[in-house]
Amino acid sequence: MKTGTKPLNYYEISSFCRQMARLFSAGIGPMEALSILKEDTTDSYYNNFLTKMSENLNTGMRFHEALEDSKMFPDYVVSLMRLGEETGRLDTVADSLASYYEKEDTLRQNIKSAVLYPVIMVGLMLIVVMVVLRFVLPVFQQVFEEMGSSMSGISGALLQFGNALSRYSFIINLFLLAMLCLILFFALTEKGRGVFRSLLLKFGPTRALQEDIACGRFASGMALSLKSGLRTKESMDLSADIVGNEEIRTRIKESAEKVEQGVPLVDAIEEAHLFEHFHLRMLEVSSRTGGTDEVMQEIAEEYDRRTVRRLSSFLSAIEPTLVIILSVVIGAILLSVIMPLLGVLSDIG
Repeated sequence: MKTGTKPLNYYEISSFCRQMARLFSAGIGPMEALSILKEDTTDSYYNNFLTKMSENLNTGMRFHEALEDSKMFPDYVVSLMRLGEETGRLDTVADSLASYYEKEDTLRQNIKSAVLYPVIMVGLMLIVVMVVLRFVLPVFQQVFEEMGSSMSGISGALLQFGNALSRYSFIINLFLLAMLCLILFFALTEKGRGVFRSLLLKFGPTRALQEDIACGRFASGMALSLKSGLRTKESMDLSADIVGNEEIRTRIKESAEKVEQGVPLVDAIEEAHLFEHFHLRMLEVSSRTGGTDEVMQEIAEEYDRRTVRRLSSFLSAIEPTLVIILSVVIGAILLSVIMPLLGVLSDIG
């Protein structure tokens, strides 16, 4: 694990919470639990993080205060751990947080694969096409010249384009480098990921996917918060901060204010268009019988399944599509050269 002021990623948070949950459930307190983790780790960064946590606890800090002071955990984790301490349910809260962030890590990996695979395929396609234009077509041109002819029509235009690529290779390389830097900016920086999410919201299919992911996170956050003992308004405020979608976050905040004014949770969510009709009916029944946290968890799982299906469908469609495009492009280029070559050979024969 990394330490310092950089927040832990979802996998690292899940791993830490899972280990702490197991120790808490065995009746071990935070101080002793951290000491046990220090004994079992060989990672110097992680060891320094645990040492700092232990020192803070020795000064009288509570566990959630030590987590907050480390600046390595989201506010969501700190708030629920505080609640766990106050209610004596640290083991349950830590275990629930571990499951939540494990699911978030899986979702993030699925999204990363769905975005990264097409980018790599398109990059390879461009490289193959450039190699054919810059190195393969000139070989055919030499063959034509030896036969007393020259490439014309489409093949001639492609050859000229390949020659232009050679002449302006420095500019093209700069452009490719800029594209690589842009991709790294989107992938590795928080600001870049925010810009990329904003771009995705401008397109219908990706916008629907982003909204499903946000609503799923909201439902999952509500399930965990309500299960931990938070009031409905507090649960909504806390869950709004983890959805990763500003529009959905605004709707949740508005719904939370209505709930605070006495509007039933189901009506507030319905007015904000957060859930579908079927999910609203599930919530309506739970409001009469109890178990709202369990229904929220079911809704979250339904959104997760839908997201996985959409990502799987996208990957299933994009792979053969890109392969077909590459095959057609390369085939068209080669045919534009081979057909005239066959004509020259037939004339010679």
